[in-house]
Amino acid sequence: AVAIYDQSGDFSGSLVARTDFTALWNPVTSLRIGESGYAYIVHEDGQILAYRDMQLVQENASLKQLTGQTPQTILDSALGFYKGIEGQYVLAVATEVSGMPWIVVVEQSATEALLTLGILSLALLVLLGVVVWQASSTIGFTSRRIVTPLDNLQTAVENLRKGNLDTRIEVQTED
Repeated sequence: AVAIYDQSGDFSGSLVARTDFTALWNPVTSLRIGESGYAYIVHEDGQILAYRDMQLVQENASLKQLTGQTPQTILDSALGFYKGIEGQYVLAVATEVSGMPWIVVVEQSATEALLTLGILSLALLVLLGVVVWQASSTIGFTSRRIVTPLDNLQTAVENLRKGNLDTRIEVQTED
């Protein structure tokens, strides 16, 4: 509310503005990150402004009370790890809303996030195994088909050089 004064400086009324945050609330509350992730908007002083549990917003809940974190702490860390609003350990990131004293925080259950990382690690391990197998197969093929015949040829040439003119080389191909 803002007081309104006339030209002589006398109080003539108040201007009250009411803002409907539904346009802000709906996208934030409907946002899902994986199976258990969620987003919320918090004022830079820690008051929760938009969250899927409307009761926390109406109670003017503080992020510090719920998580032990300040918005600035979450914002400053590249990837936060702490007990989230819902009481479970989460991985979180945050970003400032341009031109507003608000911070958007996205939290995902650490279990879910790390499970995804574990699956990716397992897939990379399997891929590494396939690459090692392919490399060893290529080395084995090269050894059998190229190096061994060259060794046999070198031995035959050495025998010929020593004067053993009866030396023969057996050529086996599957071409």
